Amino acid sequence: MSAFGGRPRKPDTVLHDLHAELRRARGRGLGFDDAWGPAMEVALRSASRPTRLDWMSALSATRDAWRAGYERRPPTAIASAAEMLATAA
Repeated sequence: MSAFGGRPRKPDTVLHDLHAELRRARGRGLGFDDAWGPAMEVALRSASRPTRLDWMSALSATRDAWRAGYERRPPTAIASAAEMLATAA
């Protein structure tokens, strides 16, 4: 338990939970706009308030990339380059 009242969440947990909720919503046939808010709530539910606000800002800033993945659109050149850099040894 953090000093702010919620359990601290590891980044991979928040991202995993968001991804899992979006996959479930897509499987139920929901559009991205209907899926995004509820998926964010699930992913952030136990984060401390300061952490939750940071996550909300970070995930909102990447919402277009999440939408592209949800809609199974190919990544942009910038996203491909960022992934290549992130996975470089």
